[in-house]
Amino acid sequence: MKECMLAQIRPEGWLRQVLLAEKNGMPGHLPEIGYPYDRGCWAEARLTDGGYAEWWPYEQTAYWIDSMVRLAALLRDDEVYALVMPQIRRSLALAAPDGFIGPEELKEQGRRNQWPHAVYFRALTALWSATGDEAYLEAIARHYKTHTSGYTMFREVVNTETMLNTAAWLGDEELREMAFSAYETFNRESADNDSSVPALLSEKNPYQHGVTYNEQAKLGALFAMHGGGQIYLDAAVHAYEKIDRWHMLPDGVHSSCEFTLGNDSLKAHETCDIADYTWSLGYLLMATGDGKYADKIERAVFNAAFGAIGPEFRSIQYFCSPNLVRAARNSTHIESFGDTPRFAYQPHHYPECCVGNVGRIFPNYAARMFMEGEEGVYLPLYGAGVYQGAGFTLTESGTYPFTEQIHVRVAGQMSDGTALYFRIPGWCRDFALTVNGRTADCRVEKQFARLAGPFADGDEITLNLPMALTVHDSADGGIYFDYGPFLLALPIAERWVCDDEEKRQTAAFPAWRVTPESDWNYAVTGALDNAVIRRGLPDEKGWWGTPPLSVELPARRLKGWKTIRREIVKKADAEEKLDDKMVELGAAKIVETLELTPPLPDAAFVRTHAGEACRIQLVPFGFTHLRIAVFPKFSED
Repeated sequence: MKECMLAQIRPEGWLRQVLLAEKNGMPGHLPEIGYPYDRGCWAEARLTDGGYAEWWPYEQTAYWIDSMVRLAALLRDDEVYALVMPQIRRSLALAAPDGFIGPEELKEQGRRNQWPHAVYFRALTALWSATGDEAYLEAIARHYKTHTSGYTMFREVVNTETMLNTAAWLGDEELREMAFSAYETFNRESADNDSSVPALLSEKNPYQHGVTYNEQAKLGALFAMHGGGQIYLDAAVHAYEKIDRWHMLPDGVHSSCEFTLGNDSLKAHETCDIADYTWSLGYLLMATGDGKYADKIERAVFNAAFGAIGPEFRSIQYFCSPNLVRAARNSTHIESFGDTPRFAYQPHHYPECCVGNVGRIFPNYAARMFMEGEEGVYLPLYGAGVYQGAGFTLTESGTYPFTEQIHVRVAGQMSDGTALYFRIPGWCRDFALTVNGRTADCRVEKQFARLAGPFADGDEITLNLPMALTVHDSADGGIYFDYGPFLLALPIAERWVCDDEEKRQTAAFPAWRVTPESDWNYAVTGALDNAVIRRGLPDEKGWWGTPPLSVELPARRLKGWKTIRREIVKKADAEEKLDDKMVELGAAKIVETLELTPPLPDAAFVRTHAGEACRIQLVPFGFTHLRIAVFPKFSED
C-alpha cells in the first residue's frame, strides 16, 4: 500500500479537535516561547547569521516546520501555513547556484551535518502532497545532486528516505541509484552500527539512541518497497521484533532515555521517539501490508502520545514513563538526567527537539488513516475523516476508540474492481462487518478484512470491534491491564503549580510542577472476575476531559511503597551537559533534592506490606498525567 496525497484527506471528529488543539496550543506558538523557534533558522545563508554554531537547531526547527506544514494541509488552514512558509520560501530562494539548500557550513562533511535535511525535506514533500506542485520535489532532487555528502555516515544516511520517495514521484533513476549506493555503502562500512542491515538481521540486542534506531532501522522497509530485495525487508521487520522483545514499554513505545535501555516500568521514552517510532512503523505497514504495524501505531498514539502531552496541548514532557507519581522539575528518575526537568510538563525543554517533533504525531496519524493499494483503499488507522478518491468519497464517522463501531459512507461510484480493506486489530477476537445492515462476506489476511465491491452511492459500511479487558505481566514482575487499544492506569489526583524558576515560558504557556494529591500505592492480583466496566462518550474537552471509560478492580493498599528522596548524582561521563550558552538561552539546571517515582517492590515486600482490601478505578493511560500503569502483584494465596 502507499500513502495518499494530503489533499485527499480531511480529518473530522476528535482527530480534528486534537489538530486544532495543536494549532492553538504550544506547537502553534513555539516562536513566542523561545529558542530556536524564535529565529528564522532555515532562512539564513550561514549558521552564524542566525546565531548558531551547530547543526542541531536546523534539525529541531525542521521537525516543527514539517509538523506545521502537515497540520496546515490537513486543516486547510492559511494561518498555520503563515507560521512557516516565509522561512521555507526564503530557504529555497537562498539555495546555492548548484542547488544546495541550507547554510554553507552544513556542506562540510560530518556525521550529522546533513541529517537536518532529511527532516526538513519531509516538509517540502508534504507541500507537494498538499498542492501537487512538483517544484518542491525538483528542488530536493537538485540539492542531492550537488553530491556535497555521500550520505553514508551516521544519521546522514536517513536522507536516502527522501531520495527514494522523490525519485519515485519524479521518475528520477539517477536519484534512485544515488540512494541505493549510499545505503549499500552505509551497511558495508558501518556494519557494527546497531541499525545497519547486518546488525538488524543478527540477534544483537540494540543499544542505540532511540531516534537514530528508528530513523535507520526503517530504511530497509523503504528500500524493499523500491526494489531492494527481501533481505532489506527482513532486516526492518527483525529490527522491530528485537525492540518488542527487549525494549517495548506497556504504553506502546520503546525505551529511549536517550538510548534503548530495557523495559521495566521506570524506563522512559523521549517524546521525539513517539513521533519517529510511529512515522517509521508506517513504512513497515506499507512494505509488508501487515495490519500489526497499524496496531502498534494506534497503541503508541492513544497511550504514549496523549500521556506525554499536557492539557489542551499547552505543555509536554521530554520523558514519559508508564509509572510516574510526580512530574516536577526535580522528579527525573533517569539518573543521567537527574539535574534536568525532563519529566515536567513544560512548553519548552532542552534539548529543544521534542517540542518541535511532538507536533508531527497527530498529522502523520491522520494522513495515514487511508492508504491506497493496487486493488482498493485501505483503512489502517481509525478516526473520523474524509478520503477523496477518483470519482468517489469515503466518509468515516463514529467515536472510535471510545466506542466499538466505525462507520463508512460511500458517495459517488466506485469502480467494480475496487475493494475496501479494514484493519482488524490484534486485540479484537470477534469483529462484525456489515454493508447496509447485512453481514458482509470478507476474508482476513494480515489483519485486513477485504470487502469486495461494487459499492454504490449511499452505501453504509459498519465495522464492529468488541473490546475486552485483559491482563499482562510486565518485565519487572508487575502486571498491567488493557481494554481494547487502551492501556489502563490509576489516575492520581493532581496539583498543578506554575514553576516560576523555568525561564522559557509565557503567561499563556506556563511550565508546571505537578504533584500527587491522592494515594497511588496499591497492589493488585490481576483477577478480572470482579471487574466493573463503565463506558460513556467523551465530553466537549475530548482527550483532555473526563475519561469516558473506567474499570473498577480489587486492590490492596501497599504500605511503605513511597517516593524516593535523594541528592542529585550526575555521572561525570554523561553524554549531555548544560553548557553556559544553553543556560543563557533558558535551559534549566536542577540543584534541589530529587523526589522520584519508586521502582516496583519485590514479592517479599508486597507480602509483608499489603494492607486492607479496597477497590481502585483505572482509566485510559492517555487521560492521565500522573499515574500507575504497572502494579505490584499481590497473591491472595
